[in-house]
Amino acid sequence: MKHFDRTSEVRSLINDPTSGLKRLCAIAKSLRDPQHGCEWDLEQTTKSIATYAIEEAYEVAEAAENGRPEDLCDELGDLLFQIVLQAQLATEKNQFNINDVINIASDKMIRRHPNIFSENKYKKTANQQKLDWAEIKKSERMSLGKSQLSFDSVPVALPAMMRSCKIQSIASSWRFDFSNKEEVFNKLDEEVCEIKQAVEHECQSKMLLEVGDLLFTIVNLARFLDIDPEAALRSSNHSFEKRFSHMISSLRDSLSTFKNLTKKEKESLWSRAKDAVTN
Repeated sequence: MKHFDRTSEVRSLINDPTSGLKRLCAIAKSLRDPQHGCEWDLEQTTKSIATYAIEEAYEVAEAAENGRPEDLCDELGDLLFQIVLQAQLATEKNQFNINDVINIASDKMIRRHPNIFSENKYKKTANQQKLDWAEIKKSERMSLGKSQLSFDSVPVALPAMMRSCKIQSIASSWRFDFSNKEEVFNKLDEEVCEIKQAVEHECQSKMLLEVGDLLFTIVNLARFLDIDPEAALRSSNHSFEKRFSHMISSLRDSLSTFKNLTKKEKESLWSRAKDAVTN
């Protein structure tokens, strides 16, 4: 395979902020140049850099939640570079290139939105689009000789809560689901009772199983309420951090003083922190 050489065209692309994706691809190619590239980038493999894409995706999610466009723009750029770099590694092996990635994604979006891109456009609700999307994915898997049950398409490396949500959505597309949120609330009560029974019997393996079932049911409830459980938990984590920090600050950052307070005094501080820090 012909490797990158520092032509004036490539130099021009790298120094031209108006050339967009071509510029980023040229930068990735330059970093991977066997003679003039970055030593660290040259050591990387498809597998070794995969984790960075996961990290960048989380930073994109955090920036989106923070509501700062400049941060979101920055993090999207970092994620995009991970995609470009993966494509560069594949190009070097004659596997595929960035245009293949883009075209496959484009074809997939067109195929999965017949209501928008077919000759006979038609309206559909967001919920119907979601159901149709699942059906189209099933058809695609069948055409490739894969199982219609696409659990294996949900990466095991996903955070457990996120993977749970995707698994439940697949089951729902097969009409294996609760009928309404009231049924989910009943299931929550049932799971709490089963945890209490496991605790009474001091059975660690049973407690592990039942706590997992409770979390799984909470994800179900979030899905019925159209809430992203990962986002909800991140929000709660953030609120707790801010409120706890407010409590410590009110004691002039004296954690040792806080530790020696009575339970009632701590609850009073927490109540004040909740009033002072609303999100």
